[in-house]
Amino acid sequence: MQRTLQWLSIYNCRELFWSENPFLIETLQQLTQLQHLDLSKDDPEENMGLPAFLDCSQILVDKDFLERLLPSLPNLTWLDLSGNAKFSFGDLKLFQQCYPQMLKFLGLFMTDMCSFPEIPADQVSGNGNVKQITLSVKIYNNRPTFLTSAMRELFNIIRDEYPDLDKNLMCNVVLGAMESQTKDKHIQLAGR
Repeated sequence: MQRTLQWLSIYNCRELFWSENPFLIETLQQLTQLQHLDLSKDDPEENMGLPAFLDCSQILVDKDFLERLLPSLPNLTWLDLSGNAKFSFGDLKLFQQCYPQMLKFLGLFMTDMCSFPEIPADQVSGNGNVKQITLSVKIYNNRPTFLTSAMRELFNIIRDEYPDLDKNLMCNVVLGAMESQTKDKHIQLAGR
């Protein structure tokens, strides 16, 4: 399986993210055919207060992780690091070195990296601009924490910065998100 696996999601796998798991990076490095890798986390049970946020040991993806992982995955086109990454603008060179063609997707929602200029991906989820936020609302419709946050960001940015934005498009994006999570009160309130 390690030579043929093309799609892997370890989204919110708390045991892998929080334990001192020395085998995680070695295992991922063996999956050389991977095209889609999801390492994101938005665990609502996790208490991510300021002290936990400042303690980068809870972040899975950093420069060292990228330096070890990216060269091993030459076929990667889709990578989601949302809520689970902390690296600097200069570290984006690692993507350019490993992937002469830009990634099709790079998930950076709920990270500081979504504000970097010239992110090496065709599509970027994040909260750095309207395009990133709109994409986040569309693709995270099965992740309530991300979806609620993205909808709030979208509302704030439309209200404060882009009063002339296509309101029909934004309404359709928000309604689609609300319809995907009809029983989640946080999403329903964020969409109103």
